[in-house]
Amino acid sequence: MPESGLGHNASSHPAEDVGSRKCKDDDRDSDDFVVCDGESSSDADNEILERRDIGSIVPLLQLLPALTIEDNRYILNDTITQSDVQRLKLEAHKVRSFKHSGDLSPSVDPSIFFRLALLLKEPLFPSLRQLRLPSIGESLTHIFLFLSPSLQIVEMGDISYSAIRIATSFLAALPSEAPRLSHLVLRGPLKLGVTALVPISHLTQLRSLELFDVVVLDNFNLLSRLGRLTNLETFVLQLDTQSLNYCSPDHKTLPAGTFAKLRTLGVTATFSLINDLLHAISSDGLTVLRIQPLIVELVTRKKKGRKERSLPTPTLEQLVPCKMKEMFEIISSKWSQGVLSLYLDMLDTRASYGRTQTFNLLEEVIASLASLSNLETLHIKKWGIENLDYHIKQLAPSWKKIRELEFPLHRSNNTIGLGALRIIAASCPHLHSLQICIEPLSVTSLTNDMASYVLNHGLRKLSVGSSSGSKALDAGQRRFIARYLSVVFPVLTTMETHPGRNKEEWDLVHELLRMLQEVRRDDMNRNLQK
Repeated sequence: MPESGLGHNASSHPAEDVGSRKCKDDDRDSDDFVVCDGESSSDADNEILERRDIGSIVPLLQLLPALTIEDNRYILNDTITQSDVQRLKLEAHKVRSFKHSGDLSPSVDPSIFFRLALLLKEPLFPSLRQLRLPSIGESLTHIFLFLSPSLQIVEMGDISYSAIRIATSFLAALPSEAPRLSHLVLRGPLKLGVTALVPISHLTQLRSLELFDVVVLDNFNLLSRLGRLTNLETFVLQLDTQSLNYCSPDHKTLPAGTFAKLRTLGVTATFSLINDLLHAISSDGLTVLRIQPLIVELVTRKKKGRKERSLPTPTLEQLVPCKMKEMFEIISSKWSQGVLSLYLDMLDTRASYGRTQTFNLLEEVIASLASLSNLETLHIKKWGIENLDYHIKQLAPSWKKIRELEFPLHRSNNTIGLGALRIIAASCPHLHSLQICIEPLSVTSLTNDMASYVLNHGLRKLSVGSSSGSKALDAGQRRFIARYLSVVFPVLTTMETHPGRNKEEWDLVHELLRMLQEVRRDDMNRNLQK
């Protein structure tokens, strides 16, 4: 499943490639080999044909005796025999994965690809299952040679303006030429027209679809079409501010039964589009949600010729929490028992001109998190939670299955006391990774009855910080905090600290904690010798 939060770029977004990560290895033979992108064909000529993954078509072409170089360009300057063709087909049949390594030098003359198409009269790569094209320029006219009924995974990105027709023609050919395609990833930043993406709705075997900044949506029509893909299990949609003119449909007009098998959804878009999409999903098996609303500046448009007083426009501080409340009402009403992983982020588009702010989750939103009783992963980034210490004490007992719990570290009021830390440990026995802000001086003593206070919790990773305004700790306070952590989380192995979050103090606490753990191991060894 997806592992990161939602950011505006591919490295941090849902986007963080939910489907592409999943299919990276599971569709490869165990004896496949990899040719690095930067490896030149001349260095790999004698080895590449023994491999299943290639990044250049040149080593195959070099099987043809007629291949030569003129003016820094590969050309065919002689007859190609039937024997040459058979050898080429035999080696091409071995190729399972192709990742385009960029423009070649020498380049390949386009006439070669026309001759191959005439000679072969069938797919050049009949066993090709994975095609990855990180960038598509006008030199990639031979992209159609990769079409094959065996194709299962296609990734296309960074389409140049001059190659739009190449890319859209290739997409249009996929339903008929690659009917078994199950995973498709398209990346911007260049936007394709909505009509260019309509052929995707005819890929009947598609199980995973990821669209990163590759389209502008002003209505729900394309999503309605994609929702009819009956095998679609993973859908990732990342839009940017060009889709701000999106117009919501009447929910009563939405087609029934859309996204019927969806299990994973990652979306970066306006609140309106996100909520429409959640309304439209009919699947009761949705288990993973990665949600990143776009926060945009409100624009008030006055109608010409109107002099009467207009009603006050809601501010962002009023609008954003209410939209979030609406979103969680949908989630809790449809998938309260089904959601296993929830990643909640935001993308404030005003950051480029220094107008970012943190919005607090409403009480109703926080309370609805308790209804997600089967949660195993919860990551919250950039959203504020007032009085987190109180809320975590109320929420933790509901999350018996939680394994990863991550709260933002960026706000001073998003803190808990050490006492709440123990409640988390006692309520969440399967928790192995926790990120949270802790007020270090919230507890000053341990109970005298240590036998009833110690826990045997299995937490392995703690990412921790505290308010930058917290008082400096003295040596005794550091020892106490280290002992408290040792009592609650005895097998803690990784402790991450953060600049601006009292990193130096927590690093010192970590050193003391490690010393306590070493002393405990010494005592265990000593007892074994008795």
